[in-house]
Amino acid sequence: MTHIERLLKAVSDKLNIYETFLNEGADEKSIEAVAATTGLEVPATLAELLLKHNGEKKFLGFLSHGF
Repeated sequence: MTHIERLLKAVSDKLNIYETFLNEGADEKSIEAVAATTGLEVPATLAELLLKHNGEKKFLGFLSHGF
């Protein structure tokens, strides 16, 4: 299990509706576009998170931070 999978499981175990607040995942092309536009590499762990959930539909305060 990856860090992101463990993180999302921990959140889900405490708040089983959290996924209703989060967007569907991004696709690889979108993540590559961010890297190309900014000239920065998207860290693998962030890319993994973005592939699962690409931001929030409503502000949930994901781990006390907006996502």
